[in-house]
Amino acid sequence: MKISHYNQIIAVFTLVIGSCIFGFIWSKYQNVELQSRVHFQSSISSKSFGHFSTMFQTWLTTQDLFFSGKQAYLAQGIHQQTDILLKELNNLSLKGSTQTQKLAQLMIFIKNNDEIISSLLTLSNQADNKWQIAIKHSDTITTKTILLIEELKQKFKTEELKFSIKHKNAINKLKAWVSGLIGIYLFAIVFGTRWISKNIVKPLENITSSANKQLDTEQDIEFLQHHGPLEVIELSQTIQNLTQHIKREITQAELLKKNADEANIRISSIMNSVPTSIILVNEMGVIKEINKAVNKLFSGIDTEILERKISDFLPILAMTNGDFDKNCATKTMQEGILAPSIAKPYIEYSGCLISILGENHYLIAISDINERKNNQLALTQLNQQLVQAEKMASIGQLAAGIAHEINNPVGYIQSNIEILSEYYDVILGYKTLVVENKNMNEAEQYYKDQDLEYIFNDIVAVIKSCQEGTGRVSKIIKDLGSYAHQDNEKMEPVNIDELIKKSLVLVANELKYKVELITNLQASSVVFGYPQKLLQVFINLLVNASHAIETSGKVWISSTVLDSEINISIKDDGQGISPDNIKKLFDPFFTTKSVGKGTGLGLYIVRSILEEHQGDVTVNSTLGKGTEFILHLPLSITKN
Repeated sequence: MKISHYNQIIAVFTLVIGSCIFGFIWSKYQNVELQSRVHFQSSISSKSFGHFSTMFQTWLTTQDLFFSGKQAYLAQGIHQQTDILLKELNNLSLKGSTQTQKLAQLMIFIKNNDEIISSLLTLSNQADNKWQIAIKHSDTITTKTILLIEELKQKFKTEELKFSIKHKNAINKLKAWVSGLIGIYLFAIVFGTRWISKNIVKPLENITSSANKQLDTEQDIEFLQHHGPLEVIELSQTIQNLTQHIKREITQAELLKKNADEANIRISSIMNSVPTSIILVNEMGVIKEINKAVNKLFSGIDTEILERKISDFLPILAMTNGDFDKNCATKTMQEGILAPSIAKPYIEYSGCLISILGENHYLIAISDINERKNNQLALTQLNQQLVQAEKMASIGQLAAGIAHEINNPVGYIQSNIEILSEYYDVILGYKTLVVENKNMNEAEQYYKDQDLEYIFNDIVAVIKSCQEGTGRVSKIIKDLGSYAHQDNEKMEPVNIDELIKKSLVLVANELKYKVELITNLQASSVVFGYPQKLLQVFINLLVNASHAIETSGKVWISSTVLDSEINISIKDDGQGISPDNIKKLFDPFFTTKSVGKGTGLGLYIVRSILEEHQGDVTVNSTLGKGTEFILHLPLSITKN
């Protein structure tokens, strides 16, 4: 038989027995409830009649007072008390009292007595024979009423006692039946439990015992049960099959685990061999996983790095309020600086968002670029040295011309000084005649002979000429010194037109013998830049323009503001540049000049300086007709 059949039999048996027991107990309970209501009603009736008896005594007392003195005002009170007594008796009758007839008779006695009192109010003489007859009649009724009340009082008490006994007996019977039925029910449960234990639980315990043994040994154990319900037998067979299947699955899982462990070891070995630092952080920016390169980069062991915020080591990944900057963490090839406590601070990082077990994480790869930064710094210094060397080379090329430019004013300054020396001798002779000899006639003749009037007027012109010459020399030397001087580290305001004029002063001797210079400077604007570097750009291009003109020609230089940038054009009508050479024009060390006349760095430096200022240079050239270089400098330079 199946367990389900046993379940059905037990369920039906339990339902039937339970229904019978419940119905029997319910009927007994209803009887107890009925007896309780009857006992309660009897107790209420007895107490109500006791209350009526007390009020009746008061009524008799009032009546005696009336009969003794015929006081009319007491009659009104007797009437009111009579109404109350009748109301109480009526309530007792309505409650279903068993003494209804006698209660009705009692009501008649009270009404008759009240009528007698009402009739006495009409008599004027207390000694009247009718008064005495009425009192005797009232006494007779009162006596019957008292006897009837005592009889009813005793009957109410008797009924109350009888119903109380019945109520207690019903409760005791109910308790006895409930105790007996509970005992029978418990016996049935114990019997059923023992039967279930023997026929159902015991086979299941055998299966469980076999299963526990299976946990302790690798040998196969028989789970199959031959006795018991059909489901237990089928269950044992299913467990037998399932155990064999689980054993096969465990063997396969152990093999997969072994392969996974080996794969994890290989991956861990690879990750720890990668020179790039790899960090896994959660959404709060807390470091969860790292490879060995991170320990080296951050100069710390795992316990000093894990569970800390990534911003403690890489401040760029923190927002202003200290929270993890998720947007910044997913950038690619972003340069940054580590915390000040780390010796090698320069890094480059890339990050991406990944999902692990349904939670968002950020994988950040950090590369140590300190060596690259040092190389860049060395390259920058080398480039600055190269620019300075080219500048010195340019100064060397311009030296002869600058010397000639200085010699011209120095020559006429020297000539003017000789003239002033001669004038000094003449003025000194005049002074001797006037001051020492005090010979005014001879002094006047000397004044006319030496034409001192002309000398005094000419001295002013000679001194002015010397001042112009020294100013010219001073300006050339000042511009040359400014050109040779290195720029500050920070950009500064630069007036482009004024800078072009300085460059023209320095290359004046290079241009004036074969070049007609045409200027049109209309920019009148200031940019932030490095003045000496920009000056070098203009000088290089002007010298190149001069070299492109063999005998004589023109050079045009102009500046304009166009679309938030300054355009500077330097154009010549010289030899021009071939298309093949234009492609290599800005390559370092490329030159079309003969050996010893060019380093090949001039135009390369021009482009480098313009790029440093976020600018650009374009070239238009026609072979045999000339070349134009157009420089583009933005008015707003953000790089500092």
